[in-house]
Amino acid sequence: MKRVLIIIIALIFVCIICLFSLKPGDWDLAGEIKGYAPNPAYVGDKVSFTYVVRNLGKNTLPTRSYEVEFYINDEMISFDRDGNPLTQGGGVTYSRSKGYYDFIPDKSGKYSYILILDPKNTLKETNEDNNKITGEITVLER
Repeated sequence: MKRVLIIIIALIFVCIICLFSLKPGDWDLAGEIKGYAPNPAYVGDKVSFTYVVRNLGKNTLPTRSYEVEFYINDEMISFDRDGNPLTQGGGVTYSRSKGYYDFIPDKSGKYSYILILDPKNTLKETNEDNNKITGEITVLER
């Protein structure tokens, strides 16, 4: 039992060293809003957004090495704290992801959204400028 515990601790230590030894430029998170449904959205609709997070870098991003947050009018609607592994050029599609909360507009008008990748800025990326994607939707009266 003691030997197994030592092996597990050693593996965790190696994973931590690997995560923090990657050089800047080995990865680059980029996001894209694919759309929302229903479109058009009306007051009272349960609106669901779909977005993609991609790794444009050279190395695979390990699990839990990044986070994703999605806001509408400054209210967090969705988040992912586990961050799936992302291979070079790979991507993860989100729609009702972990931490999902319904967005049900209660009035008509314009709503702004923002997708934030690596919100704590823990990754040393080649391009930090593509970590925030913003836009807006118009909600109509029924």
